Amino acid sequence: MAVIQDLPLELIIRILELTVGSLITVSQQAATRSTLAQASLVARSWRALSQQYLASTFTVSSHDRVWMRYLEAISNASASPSTLRCLLLVVRHASAEKLALLQQQQVELRELSIISHDLELNASHTRLLGGLRRLKLLRALKIPVSLKPATPTMLESLFITSDLPELPSFFLPVSTFAPRLTHLEINTSFRALGTALQRMLQPVAPQLTRLGLTFTLVRSASPERRDTILSSLHSFLLACTSIKALRLHDPRPNELRHLLSLLPSRLILLDVSPLLLDHAEGMPRGAAEAFDLPCMAQLRRWRMTTECLLDDPDSAWEPLAEEQWRAACRARGIEPRGEKRYFTD
Repeated sequence: MAVIQDLPLELIIRILELTVGSLITVSQQAATRSTLAQASLVARSWRALSQQYLASTFTVSSHDRVWMRYLEAISNASASPSTLRCLLLVVRHASAEKLALLQQQQVELRELSIISHDLELNASHTRLLGGLRRLKLLRALKIPVSLKPATPTMLESLFITSDLPELPSFFLPVSTFAPRLTHLEINTSFRALGTALQRMLQPVAPQLTRLGLTFTLVRSASPERRDTILSSLHSFLLACTSIKALRLHDPRPNELRHLLSLLPSRLILLDVSPLLLDHAEGMPRGAAEAFDLPCMAQLRRWRMTTECLLDDPDSAWEPLAEEQWRAACRARGIEPRGEKRYFTD
């Protein structure tokens, strides 16, 4: 009988890639490093690959000892160029200088996350930026206006927050800067998308195939504020003509229906986690109506979890709510999915 140790090398690599995933917090990456360390003990065939990913996944500030040892190691004259797969950068003093050292030592940086304080980059970082596959900007990135990329970048995935006033001119136009960009995540928890940011993202909308929208920090905001945020996404969503996978975090049922009604493309994958409800119920009307929209006609995989904001659901109500959910799904000819049913990309 086949066991997990018998998996082909390509599948093992893909499992480890998904383990690293998209990390935006220090705690997430610490857990991932622990998982990779345990994975290295599963089998001999897993050891080298797991340790390779472990050695190239960092959460660092300028005073992190592991980070300092890594910089010392690559500064060695005999060191060969390496790949740094994921760098979650807690920006502190001299962070820009340390990133410049990565470029100087010909390190290939795949993913960069900037999660605190603004970071100023210059010409000594252009090659490093050009090789990025994934970039997460939770804070502003400052690059001189006169600096332009020599060639289009390798960027495939971009994560931004709506409180960014704009993207650096180095990134513009985004469709030229990142012709491979197909995945965009926007955290709209802080405010509506600004006019400048809307204008910058509009040209790249048609090439996107995966989109994520987060409303977490405004889950208790007034309806007016949430409406303002939704309105700021209107023209952008209308321009997203190639979206196949959509992930929404903390929408309300009517907002879910509204967002889906704007998409001109047919979705294959939908992930809503969670759908915010004021009271425990089966399938809310807004969610039920969303399944009848044109963009849902070719849906293959989906998940929708729920969370009640105003009261704790009675345990006696849960079976009835689940049955109502299943009945609403069957009435539309779709397989019931909920918190216990999941899928992978």
